[in-house]
Amino acid sequence: MADLGSAQPALTVLVVVYRPRLVELSACLNSLQAARAEGLDLRLRLWHNDDGAAATAGLPDLYQQLQAAGLPLQVEGGQGNLGFGCGINAMLPGLSTPYALVLNQDAIPEPGALALLTHTAAADADDVAAWEMRQIPYEHPKDYDPVTGQTEWCSGAAVLLRTAALQATGGFEPRIFMYCEDVDLSWRLRCAGWRLRYLPRCAVVHHTYSEPGEVKPLALLGSVYANLCLRTRYAGRRQVLQGLGMALREM
Repeated sequence: MADLGSAQPALTVLVVVYRPRLVELSACLNSLQAARAEGLDLRLRLWHNDDGAAATAGLPDLYQQLQAAGLPLQVEGGQGNLGFGCGINAMLPGLSTPYALVLNQDAIPEPGALALLTHTAAADADDVAAWEMRQIPYEHPKDYDPVTGQTEWCSGAAVLLRTAALQATGGFEPRIFMYCEDVDLSWRLRCAGWRLRYLPRCAVVHHTYSEPGEVKPLALLGSVYANLCLRTRYAGRRQVLQGLGMALREM
């Protein structure tokens, strides 16, 4: 990979952990450690939405190994499932780095991707608040300008956020337990005057689907519910009625 310069901005990686597959979470965290070993100023915060590290066999040992290798690692939570957005919000107080990378527990950054991501963010305009990473092997459906990368919303599976913008907007909407909380945050950022970008050259391997077009019942139900919530919050009566019709068709 080409030299991206000596100065890289500091970032904190925020990961919500819930009953993880150890092999996937291990790959994710080891990729972060590798990026730090290559010079990235990175620290890691984990929020357990389950019963804590001890609930997953081998996970306490993994944490100890990463800390012994020099990765600044802070583990919190373990008091029950708050939902994805609230789990991220719980880690926002005291966040001091200029950037925060929200990352799913099964999203594994490709070699060099985080260095390019942070370099791009540091060189970007001051009114850009978010830089979404590409998901492989199945790319997340995304409308974006192919020249500027500007997009209307960013997926929360792997997105770098400007800390000042994230804190100014209050983080994720706590009333959305899971699914579409990233859409809501994106819209509130845009309403506040921020721009969002998609960076297809910065990729993560995301083990969320086993085949293209796969439908997950929980994701479908959560998305339908959140769609109605967003229509009620941001749109008019006609859009709400249209959303109810879509929900009935799904049922």
